[in-house]
Amino acid sequence: MFIGSTERGGNGVTGIWRHDGKEPNLVQTIDAAYVTELREWDGSLWAATSDGWKYDTGNAQLLRSDDGTAWENVCTLPELAAWSIAVAGGSLYLGSWEFEVGGTVYEVRVQD
Repeated sequence: MFIGSTERGGNGVTGIWRHDGKEPNLVQTIDAAYVTELREWDGSLWAATSDGWKYDTGNAQLLRSDDGTAWENVCTLPELAAWSIAVAGGSLYLGSWEFEVGGTVYEVRVQD
């Protein structure tokens, strides 16, 4: 099981954690305020991030891992937050958000 964390609580680490049934282990620190969503799709694990909330500034990211340990940045969004990842009709979608602006739904296209 994988869990996302935020720098704004607890021990102040934004990251992706793997839970083995006994205790969580940090597998990847993330340079963002939040890991907002984790989803498995097409043999990979995907993570969405947010650089903050409301009046914060920054950019959201979509990350990908084939093994849960090594993570790559697939894309950086112009919006502050990527709040959701959904799978529909065989495609992966990423929902973003910017305070007082709105959001966008992106279809993720993976190149082999």
